[in-house]
Amino acid sequence: MNARKDHTSLQTGNYKTLLVDDTARHYAYLRNLPGEDVSVILVNRGVDAQINLNLAGLVPVGANFQKLLTTENYTVNAEGSINNISVAANSVAILLLADSTLAAPSGNNSRSGSRNRWHHRQFELERERWRRRIFGLPFLSARRRL
Repeated sequence: MNARKDHTSLQTGNYKTLLVDDTARHYAYLRNLPGEDVSVILVNRGVDAQINLNLAGLVPVGANFQKLLTTENYTVNAEGSINNISVAANSVAILLLADSTLAAPSGNNSRSGSRNRWHHRQFELERERWRRRIFGLPFLSARRRL
């Protein structure tokens, strides 16, 4: 299974931090392409845990997610949360949208490819800016790079 290839949100989706817990060493974020695909990634650098995530306003109530490489399913409850997501110690869990709750309208939308390329380019530019800042490299002008 190639999750990154099959789920476009893992490739070019918008990025939203859901949880940062330095004490328990948990981190979770959501990647989404509005109206198309949603993925939730949980990182557990601590001991085995049951993690609760608040997705209110980000994903509709009743959306179903399946944990990658397992048969575990999770549903967004009436409060907009997913509760008791099991994540083993020092591991990652990826929840993939398991139904068509957010499916794009049928038909060929020629603009979506262009939009995805634009978002990907913006992401790449921002990542490069941060990389240069972290490693103390000189910045390149946007005009020169594009």
